[in-house]
Amino acid sequence: MADLPTLDEVVERLKELAEVDDIDPAKPISELEIDSMDILEWTYVLEEETGYKIDESALDELKPESTLAEVYELLIAAASKA
Repeated sequence: MADLPTLDEVVERLKELAEVDDIDPAKPISELEIDSMDILEWTYVLEEETGYKIDESALDELKPESTLAEVYELLIAAASKA
């Protein structure tokens, strides 16, 4: 089982998935060129790459003003060893 990735690592991965050049993790997700499907796919990739199970209900707490850094913190807090 791999260690959980850093915020920088997941931002790079999300840029690949969303096919965008730049993502500022301090900006609200509503201002980024990503959508909820990108975040969900990102969650699945994190699970697959790390072997951790992420409780997707953590995503229910997201608001348009949530930053990507906050999304990351929610997902990491919701991660448990599978």
